[in-house]
Amino acid sequence: MVFVIFLAVSVTGVCQPGNTTISPIKIDYLKKSKNQKRTALILLGGGVICTATGMLLINTGKEMQESTGSIWGIPTYSTYHKNDGISAAFGMTGILSMLTSIPIFLASHRNKKKAMRLTFKTETAPQLQKSSFVNRPVPSFALRISL
Repeated sequence: MVFVIFLAVSVTGVCQPGNTTISPIKIDYLKKSKNQKRTALILLGGGVICTATGMLLINTGKEMQESTGSIWGIPTYSTYHKNDGISAAFGMTGILSMLTSIPIFLASHRNKKKAMRLTFKTETAPQLQKSSFVNRPVPSFALRISL
């Protein structure tokens, strides 16, 4: 029984410790990426709603005519609606909002890539060789975050 306990303690003493903690820099990049993606989705959705509202407001409201002059003595009139300015404002705001979301989506993707970059690295680990422990190189994957 003593031998089994000694064996269990010695095996846990020479094993590689599991590094399950995530670096704070990685957490910051992932949080920043998530917030940017949420912002971009809100801008995109708001832009779609504003553009759709602008499209629905076209040709609604009271129709008005305005004299713009005459051609060969015949008076010409321009027809417009009372809501045309509001419709154009909603449409332009929606389009600008959707265009603004594109660089934010790209920045979000870039930050996520920075956080999740994997590298191939060789680390040393104690291994048993001819009844003694020797540090030998072991291939492993590691997170690499370049600042």
